[in-house]
Amino acid sequence: MSSLWITTFLVLGFAALGYFFVLLSHRFRRPIHRKFVSRTIGFFLWFLIFSMGFNLGANSGLVAQLGNLGFAAAVLAILSAGGSVLVAFLVFPRGFRVKGLGKGGTSDTPPTADPTARAASADASAATATGRLGFLAHFRDPARLLGALALGVVAGYLVPALPLFGGDSRASSVLLYILLFFSGAGMALENPHGLGGIFSGRTVALPLATIIGSLAGGALAAAILGWDLTRGLAGAAGFGWYSLSGVLIADLGDPFLGSAAFLGNLLRESLAIIFIPLLARGGLKPSSIAIAGATSMDVTLPMISRYAGYEHMATSMAHGVILSVLVPVFIPFLMALGQ
Repeated sequence: MSSLWITTFLVLGFAALGYFFVLLSHRFRRPIHRKFVSRTIGFFLWFLIFSMGFNLGANSGLVAQLGNLGFAAAVLAILSAGGSVLVAFLVFPRGFRVKGLGKGGTSDTPPTADPTARAASADASAATATGRLGFLAHFRDPARLLGALALGVVAGYLVPALPLFGGDSRASSVLLYILLFFSGAGMALENPHGLGGIFSGRTVALPLATIIGSLAGGALAAAILGWDLTRGLAGAAGFGWYSLSGVLIADLGDPFLGSAAFLGNLLRESLAIIFIPLLARGGLKPSSIAIAGATSMDVTLPMISRYAGYEHMATSMAHGVILSVLVPVFIPFLMALGQ
């Protein structure tokens, strides 16, 4: 649990640094431009996804297990993530209502000071994208991110000692904290009172929807895979936190389920990377947070703030923190029920 609190402190700390840095820059008449923040987040986001893929490809033990555990992990990931998306949609069918904004919040385009100009910019961007690619325009950013992930996997498999990424490199952590800093800056630019979003009814409702959807998906996965109900529930109770869920389940006496939970929750994170832009642009912003599970507080937080809107960053952080605290509670409890 101590590592959880350290991670939470670092996540909140770097986001707060970016948030207050922007406020100070305005106070001293050195404002940070929104376009700069948006482009910087996009640039470092691609590197973070590449680094994640590299770490996966460089792990020879994990690659060797993909054949035996891949199907179980895929079923667990797809159903738990899909359940979260569905239940979040049922709880928030009209999206979030943000003070001062319309239904569903803002668009994913960098905001301007004038709401009318921002709306016009969003409409123009959407029209341009639709005109060029039609429906496929919605898959452009996910395809780029998936390409970065795939490139990282190949690079990690072929050159596991690549400088800056191989060995004991902390590249992913450094990139994540840079992104969190700029995400906090983006939230300050969007709404100087954005931190108040933590204190709302959806702070509890959205994590609860994610829990119900994930466990329902785990129960269905257990039926498909021929597992006991509690094994499917325990595997889904990682909520995307693959490192803790896999180790915890293995330590509790089920190494196969531990490996499946590790891969399944890792795949859930990858699914979140692909579908967060699609869900957010489709107006399903609560679902774009729910699919991320516990990672909405750190790894996928920059993506959520970029595509769902900086005004939802506080809700995303609270969602991830609550789920992360519950993972080491749910898994031992569910494993004990199965014994």
